[in-house]
Amino acid sequence: MTIDSTVQTVQHPSVYVEGDHTFYRASALGSCPRALYAHLTGNTPVPYPPNVLKAFARGNDNEQVVIDQLKSNGFVVTGQQREVNLPITDHISVIGHIDGLLVRPSVLKDVPLALLEVKVFSQETLNLWYSKKLAGFPHYSWQVSAYLHALHLDYCVLVIMNADEPDISKRLKMFKLPNPHLLSDIQARIFSVQNAVEHHIPPQCETDSFFCPFPYMHDKKEATDNDVEVNPDLASVLAKYYEATRSQKQLGDFVQLLRKQILGYNILSGHSDLHSLHVSQVNSTILDREKLDTFLTANNEEYSHFTKKAASQRLEVKEIK
Repeated sequence: MTIDSTVQTVQHPSVYVEGDHTFYRASALGSCPRALYAHLTGNTPVPYPPNVLKAFARGNDNEQVVIDQLKSNGFVVTGQQREVNLPITDHISVIGHIDGLLVRPSVLKDVPLALLEVKVFSQETLNLWYSKKLAGFPHYSWQVSAYLHALHLDYCVLVIMNADEPDISKRLKMFKLPNPHLLSDIQARIFSVQNAVEHHIPPQCETDSFFCPFPYMHDKKEATDNDVEVNPDLASVLAKYYEATRSQKQLGDFVQLLRKQILGYNILSGHSDLHSLHVSQVNSTILDREKLDTFLTANNEEYSHFTKKAASQRLEVKEIK
């Protein structure tokens, strides 16, 4: 998580104008285009929610910790918080501050210099990364590309710190990333926003992008030919299903809390008037993602090469607000 995408956000919005020059922050280049449009047209953003601010702070607090650990492991890091500027036109630039540069990184053969990008993930987010890589984090891909083009580099080394891993020696995961976007892709993305501003037509929403500070600017879901109003009987079932799934999650969380309390007594067996207790060790085989990632990295393979497509039906019931 770069300071560029956190602290600097307080000082400057995702895209801003100084004189006759427009600056797009690299960390926000992958934001919803309508949010970038909203910044340029003077709309007021809503505050970031506490969980997003907490993630920003965690990233800032641990960035130097990660870099210090890399150095202690023999990596040479330079250029920390170096400002980079990618000119798009004479009056438009992408600007940002990099986490650093790795000199002759051991994870990339014959590469003298690579971009260093540091992120801090929970175990849950790390699992998402393992399964989807940049496809699950499109806002990162645009940021990385802008930096690589600005610095005329071909590779980024992404270092992810698993904040939930208690063993410090296992916290860091390293991934080599070739440049995910052409310069022409970045130019086209920016020109589409600039054209929308010029013609006062908000660009299309990208609802899968990172938290948008302009939720009121997004389109409400419109009915389609396949999206019809349900009959009263189905409406009743939908309401019951929605409440049941909410109760299921709450009950699941409560069960885990009680389980943690029981195990906290450190008793292997016992009984009360109504219940008996027996705690045993269960051994099972699970996928070692760390070894798998090491193997894939060493053989220049992607996780997606070992997956296959499968079809299923996803049932999603939400409240209409």
